[in-house]
Amino acid sequence: MAYASSDIFAFPSTTDTFGNVVLEAQAAGIPCVVSNRGGPCELVENGSDGFVTQALDVGDFARALRALAKDAELRKMMGQEARKRVRDRNWDSAFRQFWNETL
Repeated sequence: MAYASSDIFAFPSTTDTFGNVVLEAQAAGIPCVVSNRGGPCELVENGSDGFVTQALDVGDFARALRALAKDAELRKMMGQEARKRVRDRNWDSAFRQFWNETL
């Protein structure tokens, strides 16, 4: 319910190893702003479905948030891309990817 009523998902963590909450926000069609340190940066394609900002750079993080806050069309487009990005993510495909990379 919280995701459905949100416009932007801000996740500045530099220590999170995966960022399941980022996937949840993307599945709800919300653009995400994350840092370039930690696992969540691997889930967001900068400029497509959200923004990846410089870790610990408050100004960079604020610029990304401001860009999304000021531009409803950008939020909508990035939200749609976020939803597309995670549409096929599930345990079966994750296992297949893991299995294929370990062989």
